[in-house]
Amino acid sequence: MQFVAEFIVESVDYLERIANAEPPPLEFDEIERIKFSFDAPNADKAAIRESLQEMEVTFRQPGDLSSWTPELFDNIDDCFVNNYLDKNGDPVPCLFFPDNPDNLNTFRTYCSDVDDVLRLHAESAPTYAREYFSYYTIWQMRGWSFPVPLGTASVVGVLNKMAMQVREGFSEVSFVYHGLRESSLTARFKVISWLASSVSWAPRLNSKVFISRDQYDSMIDAVTYDPTIKMHSGMQKKVVAVLPFIPFFSVR
Repeated sequence: MQFVAEFIVESVDYLERIANAEPPPLEFDEIERIKFSFDAPNADKAAIRESLQEMEVTFRQPGDLSSWTPELFDNIDDCFVNNYLDKNGDPVPCLFFPDNPDNLNTFRTYCSDVDDVLRLHAESAPTYAREYFSYYTIWQMRGWSFPVPLGTASVVGVLNKMAMQVREGFSEVSFVYHGLRESSLTARFKVISWLASSVSWAPRLNSKVFISRDQYDSMIDAVTYDPTIKMHSGMQKKVVAVLPFIPFFSVR
């Protein structure tokens, strides 16, 4: 659940970063070269990360989300659907699996398809979207254990479906705060839901740009009303995975 919540919030942040209007310090071809150097045998990853520090600083500057169009997001979302979902709309088994060759190969194909979209629709894309997206795809710089597609609607929909499938595999304890007992998971999703109704891109939620209100509500309901979630007062809030069979969950 922690990964799901953090992914939703951080995805907005990364979409802003890719929309950065500041010229990147590295050209597209150089970013691509460095990206593949991470996979070289005996690669000095610490030295590679050090060489990307200027790029990292620039990448952390947010751009304007309004520079993205719903149509462009639809095209990027299609890249995820075509690469990661089967004919029934279910995710391929390698999605979000660490140290998995199939996942790495699928991600490379996905990245190539997204780059084609950004190149073919350059007039409607943020000015340096190709460069910053290429840098985003260096997942080793993001602190992740596996590559992660952009948080478009179908990606979040898959995460939501996975969360619903494993909700009975979680139990939780929480503490009473100001006389109200609220689980830490519920609190986290309420914050995300609040963001959806507050930030400037909220009107786009219904245009397949990002997560829908129904997806937010269903995740909140899952942790609020599910009888399998146990709550006890007077204890420090903690989440314990009872059935940890989905490897991307980082429960703390």
